[in-house]
Amino acid sequence: MLLVVALAVSGCRSTKSPTEGTIKGNITLGELGRMPAFAAVPTSISSKLKIKAELGDKRLSASGTLGIEQEKGVRIGISALGLFEIARIELTPATAQIINKVDDEYASIDYSSVALLREAGLGYNILQSILLNALFTPDGASPLDALPTMNITREGNDVSLVTPKKGPMQYTFYLDAATGQLVETEGLYNEAVKVSCLYSGFTAVEGRSFPTDIQFAVEGVGTPLKLRLQLSNIREGRFAFKSTDTGSMKRLDLGRLLDKIK
Repeated sequence: MLLVVALAVSGCRSTKSPTEGTIKGNITLGELGRMPAFAAVPTSISSKLKIKAELGDKRLSASGTLGIEQEKGVRIGISALGLFEIARIELTPATAQIINKVDDEYASIDYSSVALLREAGLGYNILQSILLNALFTPDGASPLDALPTMNITREGNDVSLVTPKKGPMQYTFYLDAATGQLVETEGLYNEAVKVSCLYSGFTAVEGRSFPTDIQFAVEGVGTPLKLRLQLSNIREGRFAFKSTDTGSMKRLDLGRLLDKIK
């Protein structure tokens, strides 16, 4: 269940701007805004990757690579024995593609056509933000600008930010006040489907901290999903996304392609 906390606002007036001096949930908006979680996210990252996935009773473990270029695309490459790439998952703002490189086959899908993504309210922008350990809002507004509208509480080093509900979507972000990092994202869609993502193992990357362990889950849908991404050799600013040319490949429906890859 999504944790929705009470809004506590100080009645004191101040000569500081509302964003800097306003106190909500025992912390000022200025303090929050200076936390690393509100800093600009990398324009691109790349890393080596270990993947563990559970979709219902199906299990998958693999190694590969991850590449993200903001607003352009996400690529997850899956390797055989860590030696050569056999499949790719590519996410762009318009579509998602799963590519079987061994047999030159692919499936291209619209986000709204995948029940799990549709029922969880997950499109490209939210998926990209989750993978980049970034704050976001359901309506696309800047998280910093949206702070005055959020329900905020602080208990010790645990800070929670609850976004205003936008249609069927609402999100809670949990920050560690000691480090200023975003450590968990939790969302509720249509009061029924829960999306969560835990971040840990933060490491220094080009002067900022980035998680090396991302655990993503979707519950409340027909087939629950768990996905764990363990990153290593993370680099910033060295990945440029380019969609795979599928012109000479055979197009299959998603179900048939997944049956061949697994």
